Amino acid sequence: KISIAGCHSWCSYPEINDIGLTAVTRRIAGKPETGFSLRVAGGLSAEPYLGARLNAFVRWNQVVPVIKGIAELFRDSEVLREHRERARLKFLFLRHGWTAERFLAELHDRIGLTLDPAAEEHPPDDVYRDHVGIHAQDTALRSLAAMVARGRNTPREPALLMRLADLQFRSAQAKCKGVAQRRNLPAVASGHHEPQAGAAWSDAGLRLLWSGDEGQLLHAGQAAGPGRRPVRGRRGRAGWHPCR
Repeated sequence: KISIAGCHSWCSYPEINDIGLTAVTRRIAGKPETGFSLRVAGGLSAEPYLGARLNAFVRWNQVVPVIKGIAELFRDSEVLREHRERARLKFLFLRHGWTAERFLAELHDRIGLTLDPAAEEHPPDDVYRDHVGIHAQDTALRSLAAMVARGRNTPREPALLMRLADLQFRSAQAKCKGVAQRRNLPAVASGHHEPQAGAAWSDAGLRLLWSGDEGQLLHAGQAAGPGRRPVRGRRGRAGWHPCR
């Protein structure tokens, strides 16, 4: 599983993938150069492990050989073939004593080059990275994003959302994107995200209320209040449980 994130929120969750590349910028002789930080061996399931960050700066032209080298290390690790449920890179760290330093040394040998030391990065402070809410794009536009109620849509509901985007929010497009499959309306003109939009959101399967505070969209039935976070949850058979 491979994640390449250019978003400053890391909304693709690079830490839980076998290979996680996150964009960073360093300065060389006063000039900016954008490349990637590198994490390996992330995964969840019954034995979660957040990917280990390697002390490496990956240039654009090194991305493909680095990914190929990591895939070959996985392929050639016989210990990962002993049990089908443990055929993930994370078990090199969890069960076989590998460290980030050893992995990087093995990777250098595999690809035949030495990567530069890692550049400073700034991980997001918030574990919620789904961009839910209303966010400024520029001086005149906003983006609106909301979670899908219960994670389910009928064919009718996306069609309603597209009509809503065109008629009420004057947005040129509607998207379903992100790890959490949120509904996103980019490029909404200011003044077109009023509270009365709640009923239209509901018809589109989003079951939301507007709290009156910029960026605060709440699931229907939840109390609105100043400064409150968007409520993140889905209705499951066992009742309410938090998404991730």
